Amino acid sequence: MSPAPRSTNQLLKPNRKFDVGDRVCQRPRNNTVNAPGSPAPLSARHGVITERIQRKVKSRTAKEGYAKRWASKVIWDGSTQPEIVEENRLVHESEFDLYLQQHNV
Repeated sequence: MSPAPRSTNQLLKPNRKFDVGDRVCQRPRNNTVNAPGSPAPLSARHGVITERIQRKVKSRTAKEGYAKRWASKVIWDGSTQPEIVEENRLVHESEFDLYLQQHNV
């Protein structure tokens, strides 16, 4: 029996690294149901990472009572103040189109 052919689809790595100065997009949130009369999903925002920080997040399973998660301070296009965003909500701008294809957003 021959092995199954490999897929030519390119997948995003789950744990991508972000650096200061990277152009990023916020993953779009699909909070609405595709029903008649429902509002359109919010579009993604684009910006630049100015700083990376570790935040303490309350956790029941961690021995210390909290877990540390990476977050970034991002200045969105058209904004002057940075906003703290968890890195699991961010995608590199160059990978954003691929992300949309994979998740059918």
